[in-house]
Amino acid sequence: MVEEDRFARFRAKQEKKQRKSIFSLENVITYIFLLIAIGIWFFAFPLIVDKIKPDFQNISANASFNDNIMEIIMFDVGQGDAFLIKTPSGKFALIDGGSGKTTLDNYKGSDAGNRVILPYLNNKAVTSLDWVVMTHPDFDHCGGLIDVLNNIKVKEFIDPCIQDPSPFYEELLTIIKEKNISYIKAREGDILAWDPSIVVQVLSAEHPLEMGNNNSSIVLRIAFGKISCLFPGDAEYEIEKELLTKYGDQLKSQILKVGHHGSKSSSSLSFIRTVRPEIALISVGVNNNYGHPDEQVLYRLKNIKSKIYRTDIDGTVVIKINGEKYNVTTEK
Repeated sequence: MVEEDRFARFRAKQEKKQRKSIFSLENVITYIFLLIAIGIWFFAFPLIVDKIKPDFQNISANASFNDNIMEIIMFDVGQGDAFLIKTPSGKFALIDGGSGKTTLDNYKGSDAGNRVILPYLNNKAVTSLDWVVMTHPDFDHCGGLIDVLNNIKVKEFIDPCIQDPSPFYEELLTIIKEKNISYIKAREGDILAWDPSIVVQVLSAEHPLEMGNNNSSIVLRIAFGKISCLFPGDAEYEIEKELLTKYGDQLKSQILKVGHHGSKSSSSLSFIRTVRPEIALISVGVNNNYGHPDEQVLYRLKNIKSKIYRTDIDGTVVIKINGEKYNVTTEK
């Protein structure tokens, strides 16, 4: 019994010593430094991450292309479409090429390939295009591609393969064959392997001839991180309705290339409300004969608070995306 009491007192004394040692001066100082270190890491880590992310404040439309940034350039090609995509890993895709040389009043003086696209690529030291996408074979989308294909290396040409007898489309096909350019037919549901950092989906492509060239436009959706961009070519109401039925809210995109230059035949109310773009891009000629963009389309976009950029007003427009946010600069 005496031995047990002695052992109990010894154990109590040891436990008291341990409790004291926990709160010794040496340990208290250690705990304080540990808390300070945790606090510094907590507050400094977001700053370190921000340093790693591309800084938009030091990027301008005239600067060289930046790594880890996706760029969208809406060229000012007059009445037509031409968009350059620079992927985060530094590959290039041209979506349409505006009009070529012509005496047609609606497109006279355009010559988008020689006048706009090739000089821009040369200025940026771009010596080849990984992909050229012709959304559909209308002159204001593919006419300028003739000079592009003749003057710069193109690795792959993506086409909706519409049976169009126009001479400029035939000339394009001849150049593709002569230069041995890889020729790809776009199909709805395709995922294009442009860059491991982005997802490029073909949402729509070839349709019956009676629906017209516009409705056979290749429709692309490009996603980089949290930012998505929708390129519907000249697709009209019928195709927009199909897209809404098939994809619904998946069409939501921060950036929209407004269909058919803002024509009243595209950009239905339901389509605009579903996509709900923060940025709306309209490629259109100054004082064009078509009345593009339509006032009703502009009203729909403004009604959902979209910021509208137009080549006839803003000139060439450059959007730089880091996967979380974007920055827009304009020529004018």
